[in-house]
Amino acid sequence: MMATQLETATAIWKYLIAKGWSKEAIAGVLGNMQSESGIIADRWESDIVGNMNGGYGLVQWTPATKFINWANSNGLNYRTLDAQLRRIEWEVANNVQWWHPTLTFKQFTQRAVSPEECASLFITYYERPANPNQPNRQTQARAWYEKLKGINKPIPNDRTPHNVITYWYPSETNGGFKLVTEYCKSRGWGYRVVKNDKGQLKIVVGWFHQDSEGKFELEKLLADHNLAYTVKLHGEGDGASSNSSKQDIVTYWYPNEANAGYQKVINFCKIKGWGYRLEKNSKGQIKIIVGWFHVNFSGKIELERFLAANNYNYVVDFFY
Repeated sequence: MMATQLETATAIWKYLIAKGWSKEAIAGVLGNMQSESGIIADRWESDIVGNMNGGYGLVQWTPATKFINWANSNGLNYRTLDAQLRRIEWEVANNVQWWHPTLTFKQFTQRAVSPEECASLFITYYERPANPNQPNRQTQARAWYEKLKGINKPIPNDRTPHNVITYWYPSETNGGFKLVTEYCKSRGWGYRVVKNDKGQLKIVVGWFHQDSEGKFELEKLLADHNLAYTVKLHGEGDGASSNSSKQDIVTYWYPNEANAGYQKVINFCKIKGWGYRLEKNSKGQIKIIVGWFHVNFSGKIELERFLAANNYNYVVDFFY
């Protein structure tokens, strides 16, 4: 099912604000995307599918090959929102497509003026149509700003769990699919497999802390084998339900963060690159939830042995 315009706009907002864009700049871009493509990633100019000489995508790159060739050369599916947002970030980093005499593309992303001004800047110096006098884009930018301004940049900290998500593989016998799943098994990392209506499979591996060695190790494996992937905050919609249950290991309550047992478990998880989250009760006590692990994976067994060796109480819960 195709995402709604609001769902796609929200995903764009979250992506760009996490990259440090101002809310006004994002709203200005959304106001332009609405006129260019209806905020639909897989949109061809005049809906003439496959016309490589026309525009394509959220911002209607013209000719379409400008973006599609770039996406293909980087192992990305050009039809996806993720690939197109990566292209925009690449343009920001390289000051490409943006033609302002004094303001860089990066500086534009930091503009905290008004959504209307940002919309005007984007149409004039990025989209550059024959007629840049299109005030409806400014109106649309204001509307998106008012609708989404409550979504703020996530606060970075090493407790935020991330998932590494591969792109679609055709089957379980695919070499890339087998490489990733076997590697995860050897490292004791929990993963789940998501299947779409075409029978294609993607692997969701997690959770990792943002700066954990485990996450970097997996990303390097994927990059070394030219296997496309993305990284999302745990719970940010990886697309479908799990086809197998996973387990979380949950400690009992610690009195506070200064407790020696609490600190020992946290440090052990950081060393291993395992994702965890904390829960605090009304008394200020804290428990640690570590996951997710496959039932018989070495990582889960290793953590249980560590807890038992230190006489730390814990339980094992299924995560679905």
